[in-house]
Amino acid sequence: MKKLLYVALMSLGVTSAIAQQADRKVEYGLKVGYTNSNARWDLPKVAEYGPSTSGYLFGVFAEIPLYTNLTLQPELNYNKTGYKSDGINEQKGGWAKTTRENLSLPLMLKYYFYNGLNVQLGPQFDYFIDSKLNEQWLVNREMTAREVNYNYVMSKFNVGAVVGLGYKLPMGLSFDARYNYGLTNFMKPKEALKAEEPTDTFKSDVISFSVGYQF
Repeated sequence: MKKLLYVALMSLGVTSAIAQQADRKVEYGLKVGYTNSNARWDLPKVAEYGPSTSGYLFGVFAEIPLYTNLTLQPELNYNKTGYKSDGINEQKGGWAKTTRENLSLPLMLKYYFYNGLNVQLGPQFDYFIDSKLNEQWLVNREMTAREVNYNYVMSKFNVGAVVGLGYKLPMGLSFDARYNYGLTNFMKPKEALKAEEPTDTFKSDVISFSVGYQF
C-alpha cells in the first residue's frame, strides 16, 4: 500500500513540475465507471470460461500537460472485478464466482488527435484489498452454496498493460473506454493449488467504461 501511494505521489510531483515549466494548467477530476472482467487461464476440460463478471470503479485523477496534444493522467481508483467458471466439479453441476477489490494506479499517456478525441496507453498497478469466493453445486438433487474469504489466495500486487480511447468535452466532462491486459498472476500459485483451483495461472482481462469530470 505504501509503495503504491509513493509511486502515485512521485508521478504527480514530477509531472506537475514539467507542466509548470511548460506554463500549462494541471486539471484534477473525479470519475466513476463500470467494469466487465474475466480471467485468462489454462484449464482442463472439466472447467470452462463462464460469463464475464460485472463490477464498478470510482476514483480521482489529474491530467498533466507534457507537450502539444500529449498529457499524462495518473489516477487512483477503487475497483471491483472478478471471474466466473462453469463446469468445476462437473458431476455435481458446479460453478464458482470470485470477486476482487483493488486500489489501482493507472499511469496513462493520452494523445489528443482530433478535438477532444484521444488514445491512451500505460501501465496499471493494483494493490489487492479483499476477495470473496462464491460456489454452488448439486448434492443429492439439492443445491448447496457457500461464500468464503479468499484473501489468502490472492497476490498483493499486480501489474497490467492498458490501452484506451477517450473523449473530452470543453465543459470538462470526459468519457473513457479501456482494456486492461493483466501481466502478472493475481493468485499465489501455491495457495491456488492448495485451494483446489484447477490451475496455478490466473491473469485478468478487464474492460471498463467510465465518466469523469475535470475542474
